[in-house]
Amino acid sequence: MKTLQSTVGVCIFLLFTAVCMGAENAKSPRISFTGTDITGGKITVPANNRVTVLAFLRADQPQSREALAALKNAVPDDSTAQVIVIVSGQSATDQAKAFAAKNSGCPWPVVPDPDFSASGKFSVHVWPTTVIVRPDGQQAGHLAGMPNSYAVDLQAYLESAAGKIDDASLQHRLNNHDVVHDDAAQMAGRQLQVARRLLETGDVSQAQKQLQAGLKLQPQHPGLLLCMAEVLLLNNQPKDAQAILDKLDPASAPSWQVHLLRARAFIALKQWPEAKAELPQALKLNPSPSEAHYLLGLVCEYEKDFATAANHYRLAFETTPQGAVSKLAAGNSPWGKSPP
Repeated sequence: MKTLQSTVGVCIFLLFTAVCMGAENAKSPRISFTGTDITGGKITVPANNRVTVLAFLRADQPQSREALAALKNAVPDDSTAQVIVIVSGQSATDQAKAFAAKNSGCPWPVVPDPDFSASGKFSVHVWPTTVIVRPDGQQAGHLAGMPNSYAVDLQAYLESAAGKIDDASLQHRLNNHDVVHDDAAQMAGRQLQVARRLLETGDVSQAQKQLQAGLKLQPQHPGLLLCMAEVLLLNNQPKDAQAILDKLDPASAPSWQVHLLRARAFIALKQWPEAKAELPQALKLNPSPSEAHYLLGLVCEYEKDFATAANHYRLAFETTPQGAVSKLAAGNSPWGKSPP
């Protein structure tokens, strides 16, 4: 038994030693993505010497066609950027083919995302969403929805990703345009975007205010509900988080994400069997399973199954993105505070 406990201790020590060492050089999460489009072509992100634009669309949305038209106007036709259209939702393969057929002017690869694994990897909770990636793999921008400022913001992010403007110029351009005429859905999408930026800086209180304002406009908005549940867990309000998740339409969000948040709530409430039942589902189709492995480690450690706990802690370390490592080392864990 002591040997197994020592194994767990060594794994935890190595995990958090690596966390602290990785934080020194971490700037922002680097994105790596591979896929296959509807013609069988291979998709790779990042692209050498090229900016990547990922357009997450739903085939049945008029906003998706608006995003496509805006991208055609904004992205230069000079091979300096690659655009990838990702169609999410059930029957996404058929829908992606139908979308490409209806939008014959779409010159870019179309990738189906039936299990939301691609959208989950890029924290997409609203469709359409546009993600801009630098040639080195760092995310340059994340545009949720179709606000009136979409075209202006997209152009600013593209120039930033290409190194044509610095961060100060980017922020100046993003903060100096008129968004008065956004409708309720567009405003809610922008508030979600702001809330996520605030969470990245550790400002949970201000993020919650943004989410509350957004939910007044769009009470069933899946992205807002998921983010609010995350905020409530960070505030040690697991029962309130569970109540928020109960309002969520299961078909509107990646199932692994919902199960993961429910597991965090159960662990905070010391309901270990319930958490253990949720976590296998949180691993399925999860593009970033580090948190699920970490929580399974906590559950197994509570059950005194130290060998299995050590294995899950090891897997948590091996699958931890660089950006999450940085947050952990800074004391701003993206996994919440759930000690056994």
